Order: sequence, then structure tokens, then C-alpha cells
Amino acid sequence: MGYRLSRDEVLKGRIIAVSNHTIAQLFALALRLENQKQIAIEVREPEKLKRKYCYKLVVPYHHQDDFYILMLKSLNDEFPEYDVKKELRDKKYFMVIRDKIY
Repeated sequence: MGYRLSRDEVLKGRIIAVSNHTIAQLFALALRLENQKQIAIEVREPEKLKRKYCYKLVVPYHHQDDFYILMLKSLNDEFPEYDVKKELRDKKYFMVIRDKIY
């Protein structure tokens, strides 16, 4: 399990390549969550969140300042069934994963 953040030689931007991460771990990277214990899962079928995925994102130079915003948007597009947010709970920030209500 791991990820690599590097520079793209062609577009002069940034690349993230991730392997064997759960949905929660992918969103934690995008939200720059440092403590994996600060994840609250509030979904009907939490076992679906245990699947592992590979993910790759290439961001061109002129958008690299928005790298993590674009990663979060990309993940939201990839997993539209979940609503993932950072929330303040008991004076600490938690990443909360909920089922999206349609």
C-alpha cells in the first residue's frame, strides 16, 4: 500500500499515483488528513468502503496550486454515492463519510 507524489515532466505539473487504498484513505489524502483515527464512517454498507483501489491524477502546471482541490473533485466524481467532508468535532477535525441522499 502506498502512493507517490511527483512532478510531471511533460506538463510540468504534478502527479499522484496511489495503489491499494480504500475510499476513506483516498479521500484522507485529498483532504490532507494526518490522523487516520479521525475518520467517521456513517454509511449503510461500511463493508463497501473496505475495497482497495488504484488511483492516478495528473494536474498541469497552471493548476498545480489547486492540486488537492482537484483531487477531491476527481474523487467525488469517481465515488458519487458518498458525501465526504471535513468537520470539527470535539475541537478536532474529522473526515466524515456519509451516504449521499438523492
